[in-house]
Amino acid sequence: MYVKSLLALALTASMAAPLAWAQSNLPSAERGNKSGDNVEHPLGKKQSDMRKEGLRKLLKGEAQSKGDNKVVQVAKAGLFPSSIEALGSLGDKVASGCYWHRDFPYGSSLTGVSSKALADGYEKAVGKQWNQQLGATMSLFDAGFAALKASGTPTDRAAVAKALSTLKTVTSVGPVDFTSGPFPNVSPSSIVGTQWLKAKAGSKYKFDYVITENANDRKIPVAAKLLAYNSSR
Repeated sequence: MYVKSLLALALTASMAAPLAWAQSNLPSAERGNKSGDNVEHPLGKKQSDMRKEGLRKLLKGEAQSKGDNKVVQVAKAGLFPSSIEALGSLGDKVASGCYWHRDFPYGSSLTGVSSKALADGYEKAVGKQWNQQLGATMSLFDAGFAALKASGTPTDRAAVAKALSTLKTVTSVGPVDFTSGPFPNVSPSSIVGTQWLKAKAGSKYKFDYVITENANDRKIPVAAKLLAYNSSR
């Protein structure tokens, strides 16, 4: 969900041209940490390793299960490529939830960059697989600058606050509407079902991240059927 306190963070940042932003601001978060753990796991590398090890033990048991087919859905440890890659073959068919995906039909209202172009630009600039935080971060700039524009006087805090309270705009993650509730100054965003699948031979990355359901937003395309974790495909 978006709240005005989060948008305030976006308003303090400078905005460069779309490609410059993708090539400078995003990689800067990962400089000095090639694994990306500090970016994807705010608790730090030690906690991240503990979480991965616990998940690895769970998945080994499920992979060997001969009983009913089960879906293994992981929240925190299933969001980013590095977490799944750390699991090796156990990462195949781990399900998760996604708040932004390269296949989202929405683009940045501020820069005009589509979700696919944002993901492609990141991969080209950083040399790593895209991750869902890209669109979420971009959406803060979309909504933040839309509020500044709607205020008529960006330097007037009261005017900006009033503009935020009635803000309706489209961002990389989808529509943002602060008038829609469920509480004042809050706009729910869509979470869709996803699953990590072992990539085909010759693919650039080890896993594909596919959308498996779109109940919260039917405009988002579904790419595959959700598979049981111990299925042979």
